[in-house]
This record gives sequence, structure tokens and C-alpha cells, in this order.
Amino acid sequence: SLRDRGGWSDRYGIDEDYDVTEFKILLCEVNLDKSKLIWRSMDGVTDDHLFARYCSNSRQQLKRCHSSLVHRLRRASWVPQETSDGRTHVFRKPCEAVADLLPEGFSYQPGSAWLKAVEFGRKGRNRDEAERQEREQTTQDYQRRSEAAKCLGFRDAEVAQRLSQILQTDPEFMQKVDAEMRRPAFPERPSRDPERRAERIAQRHAESSWKEYEKRERSVRTSRGDIVPDTWLREQYTNDDGQMICQICQKEMPFKKRDGTYYFEAVESLSREYFPKEQEAQFLALCPLCAAKYKYFVKEDKESANEWHRALKESDGFELRLELGGWEPAIRFVETHLDDMRAIFHSLPSP
Repeated sequence: SLRDRGGWSDRYGIDEDYDVTEFKILLCEVNLDKSKLIWRSMDGVTDDHLFARYCSNSRQQLKRCHSSLVHRLRRASWVPQETSDGRTHVFRKPCEAVADLLPEGFSYQPGSAWLKAVEFGRKGRNRDEAERQEREQTTQDYQRRSEAAKCLGFRDAEVAQRLSQILQTDPEFMQKVDAEMRRPAFPERPSRDPERRAERIAQRHAESSWKEYEKRERSVRTSRGDIVPDTWLREQYTNDDGQMICQICQKEMPFKKRDGTYYFEAVESLSREYFPKEQEAQFLALCPLCAAKYKYFVKEDKESANEWHRALKESDGFELRLELGGWEPAIRFVETHLDDMRAIFHSLPSP
């Protein structure tokens, strides 16, 4: 406030302030016409109307600040600004407005005292400058990233960023890429004399024996009864998306049969020595490749079978490590499957 406790002098005291009370009405529900009336009125005011003055007597120094009129216009959102479609307007405080968005009929004089007093364009200029600096900084950052990416052999920064995102979601991605790049070359065996080779093959074929068959006895498993491991495993290892998952590689089974069901192998986890009775829980749901590795490296090796049997009985989790010829995957079980298998183990004497 300009006023203080000094004694007021009717002869030397000064108390001057300026306002336009009609502006209070115009600013209540502002529109383009009201805004234009205020603007044109302010173009006609003198500099004296922009300031309030006060001193209580001749001994007090004259105090000066912006008038009530200026403060009223500063606080209100009354300056029209054109929107992107060019047909509508929004009303902003003078400090938030910019001259480039003033509609037709609003004369703009950059050196106008009243525009300076109401702080016209102060934040608008700051915002435009900040946006310009941000655009420049973004451009510079992009150029630096692109240069760094090209030094590493990438086409541009977007490709490098994409690879970074892939590595965050799939840490083993580079191992897969390396494995693909190390894929061995397919052998080539060109025939030096195709006609001569064809003659030799025809001669050998003429001299070959005819295929013959004879019946021989073989051991056939007759105790399976009502046990249908395929159906049981399909129910256990089909997810909510209808995909059947291999317990070892944990990928979708490689293909479906003609009837629309997944092809997979129901492999007995251990031999009759460990599972003497028929039970669905003793089987594993494996894709053909994992099934072949499991049979060779676990079931056909006595030591590996014993270690696997011990792991199944003693482990607390539902993922158990296997050693399959240098590959050490985690074979995964659904809870019900592994609980059933352990219940069977604990009901039997140790082998």
C-alpha cells in the first residue's frame, strides 16, 4: 500500500489513483466486442492514468506505483488470442498473450506505455523463447545421438533406441543374434560328371536287394489301461491363450495336427525303476527336440537319472535345472503337476 501512518495534510497531501469502473462490468463476461472496447479505450489513456501517487504531507517522499486500472487489467483474462483454426478465440491475461495471435482490429504498438504497464506478452515471450530453445536443444540432442549411433554402425538413432528397448525386454536377444550369425554353412557337393554318376547309381540300384519283412515278437506295454497322459498334459500345459507350452524350452509347441491339436511328445520322466505304477503325473509335455534331448541325456544315463530323481523329490520350487549336453535349461512345472509327482515319490520306497 502507498499509505502509511504519516499525518495527512490537506494542503500538501497527494492521494491519486485511477480506475475505470465500467471495466469491471465488461470483464465479467468478456467477448470480442467488449475486449475491443477496452483495448481502444486504453489506447487513449495518458501515462498519468497508469500510475497511482501518494504522500501524506510535504515532508514525506512521494510514492508511486501502478494504478488500480492497471492491476485490474493485469488480473483479468480479457485479451483475445486466435486459435489454430483461425475462426475462434480464447481470452488470456495480458502477460500470457502474444501480438501474433491478436485478431483483426487490435492495433499493436510495441512501445506503448499501457501495454508495458499491464505486462503484455511477458510470459508469452518467455514461453516462445523457451519453446524455441527446447526445439533447438532437441535437435542438437538428436544430432548427437545420430552421430554416436552411426559411429557404432547403426543407420540412425531410432534404430539404436529400438535395439536398446529390445535388450531391456529380452536380455538374451544378443545371444540369439550371435547364434543366428554363427549358423554353419550348408554343405555343397557338386557332381563333376552327372551323367556318369547317374549310370553308376542305376547299376547299383539294379543290383540291390528287394525289401523283405518278417514277423518278430516284441515287448508291448499292456498296463496303460485308462491312463491317457496326452489328454492330461494338454490340459495342464495349455495357457489362457490356448497355446500349449513345452516344459523345457517353454515355447509354444511347433505345430498343430490335422485335427487342430498341438503335436507334442508325452515323455515318461523316469523309468519303471522310479515309477513302478501307471500314473499321468510321471509324464512330461515336451516338444520333439526337447524330448529327444531329454531321452538321450537323462533317461539313457543312469547317473543323470538318479540326480534328476533326487532333484524332483527335494526341490521346493517349480523350476528345476537340467543338464542336456552342455545346455542347462530350467524345466518348468505347473504346481499341480509337480505336487502330484512328489506325492507319488514319497509314497514309494527309494530305488
